[in-house]
Amino acid sequence: VQFSSGSTSFPKGVPITHENLAANLRMIIRHDYRTVDERVTSWLPLYHDMGLIGGLLTCLAAGNDLLLSQPASFLMDPLGWLELISSERVAGSVIPNFSIDYALKSLKSADADDLKRLDLSSVQGIYLGSEPINIPNVEQFLDILAPCGLRRDVFMPCYGMAETVLIVASVARGQKVSVITAPNGQPAISVGRPLSEFEVRLRAEDGQLCGEGELGEIELRGGSLAPSYFLDDRPLRGDDGFYATGDLGFQKEGELFITGRINDRIKVNGQSFFSGDFEQAVERLGFIRPGRTAVIQSQGRIVVLAEV
Repeated sequence: VQFSSGSTSFPKGVPITHENLAANLRMIIRHDYRTVDERVTSWLPLYHDMGLIGGLLTCLAAGNDLLLSQPASFLMDPLGWLELISSERVAGSVIPNFSIDYALKSLKSADADDLKRLDLSSVQGIYLGSEPINIPNVEQFLDILAPCGLRRDVFMPCYGMAETVLIVASVARGQKVSVITAPNGQPAISVGRPLSEFEVRLRAEDGQLCGEGELGEIELRGGSLAPSYFLDDRPLRGDDGFYATGDLGFQKEGELFITGRINDRIKVNGQSFFSGDFEQAVERLGFIRPGRTAVIQSQGRIVVLAEV
């Protein structure tokens, strides 16, 4: 039983069958094009789906060596993660977005000679997901580490959830990541094309299905989607087999773009924005501590909580 994140409600248990787990692992391996001799590193906890399935079980299924460390090792020394990649010639990893923001603080203050010793040319692909992606910080991370051999196409933004075991969509290895303007005028980053086993559609607030480039709730069918929640008789899917994810986004030329969660939506003059849009804007101010901002809408007012 794997629990959902509980970002919009109490966490729900999802029964993970061997069949669905094996199916999602096959999707990841087929999509990744990894070879047996490639080494992978992960510091994510094994009680998290990205760490357990994306980090450990994918390597077991594909036959890769996994260099597994504790989450505290990254939190105490984020540059140590990069040093491990360099010394062990690691080809891949799986990380949440916060690790980019977190590592940037150490990279900005790092000694230039320490960075010169890093050789990140072996890295072929890093899955980046689990939470909204801070686009300017990703660009800054790549800029700082470009002299160390880190390629600009190394990140693979992805989208998934407990209800599907793990992955639903991902940018392919070596593919240029699309960053375009969302319907609300904010920049949005692609999480790639949905894997072929899944059927994806989007539904607008008025209940109508969305067309190209229109904002709506993401609905899924097929693939490794669970039939129900644990000890809950209510069906997870609707009568037509689709599961309403609670995530909002849009599609452009077959690629999926995630803009936020339904409960994180903030309406301004009829336009949909999201907490993350405001939080990332506020955190660009020099006196705000990164990751220490929360934005909500209450009685028509936008309330910003920040640690200086």
